Amino acid sequence: MYGLRQHPQRLDRLGSFYRTINTAAPSQPLVSGPSVVQQASRGNQDHSIPQHATHKPLHFPSTPSPPALISPTHHPRLPQARAHIEGFLNYTFTDINWLEEALWAYRITMASTGKDLVEGNKRLAVVGDSGLTLVVVDHCIIGQGMTRDLADQCRKAWTSNESLCALSRAHEIAQFIEPNPGTAVSPLMRATAVEAILGAVFKDSGDDYKVLKRAVVGFGVLRERT
Repeated sequence: MYGLRQHPQRLDRLGSFYRTINTAAPSQPLVSGPSVVQQASRGNQDHSIPQHATHKPLHFPSTPSPPALISPTHHPRLPQARAHIEGFLNYTFTDINWLEEALWAYRITMASTGKDLVEGNKRLAVVGDSGLTLVVVDHCIIGQGMTRDLADQCRKAWTSNESLCALSRAHEIAQFIEPNPGTAVSPLMRATAVEAILGAVFKDSGDDYKVLKRAVVGFGVLRERT
């Protein structure tokens, strides 16, 4: 300010400039366009959720209703199958429905019980497969004194689908297996039926391990009785 006092002409020009600013209409901004604050607020709004946005409720898919039960079906050759299978197993079923379930290779509803076999005989085959494995390992390790490695080799060989399919052929079980209409009995169906029959024996006997072991011997999985 000291330098300006020495130059009165400069003070007059500055005074005129400020008077021009003060007399400008307040509604007319000196700089056109949005202010810096407005620009910043708009930039924030572009990357934020709208203030009036509503949250839609979450919709979880409903559990699909089970398909309608298939018309109840009877096994067409159950009496013949019973006589044949009980013969070489040397076992008599108390509840023949267990044996019937073991012979269905596809989904049906059993007319005798109304039971819906969603996966045919596959669930019963899981029980038979587990029981067969236990009998074989018990025979190899406890009965024969094999090492774990040798017993495991025997288990894999004696319980493989190839071995079980061969047992099915030897005992002529395929004639009693009911596949999906229009399809032939496959090797896998044969192996599954053997496991399912063992599972049927186990459940029909009241989960009797000794009876299951005799059935495994009857099938010919083990060469000697244990």
